[in-house]
Amino acid sequence: MSRACGAVRFRQIAPPRLRSMPDFFVIDPDSPQGWLTEVKFRRYLHANLVDDIRTAQDHWAPFQLVLDVAEPPEEWAGAVKHLRAFRIEPAARLNRGFFTSRGERIQDVFTRLTPKWPDATIQQAQDVILRIATEG
Repeated sequence: MSRACGAVRFRQIAPPRLRSMPDFFVIDPDSPQGWLTEVKFRRYLHANLVDDIRTAQDHWAPFQLVLDVAEPPEEWAGAVKHLRAFRIEPAARLNRGFFTSRGERIQDVFTRLTPKWPDATIQQAQDVILRIATEG
């Protein structure tokens, strides 16, 4: 019978590249497109976020980052102000300025969402994600 190992053991034996692998590979079933996609939930933008993303950037860029922040920076405006998507390129300079100025709406990155997912729908999803992320 097999059993799962704990997080400490996983970090001891898994190669760094595997530990930094993005969470999803999003596929558009009607086109030849696919995106490596990392999802992060944070209370606020902080320096550790840059370090977390930089590790994935070193091994996996380019990829999409979907970032949900409970206390978003002032620069994030609009009805869906807690949720942004970022394209992380190999040479991108990751810092607070990058995360406050470059984010896009989810439906602008994953364009097949646009006709089906208006801002109101994404706002509802954002609200659910925020409740889950801030509980505990």
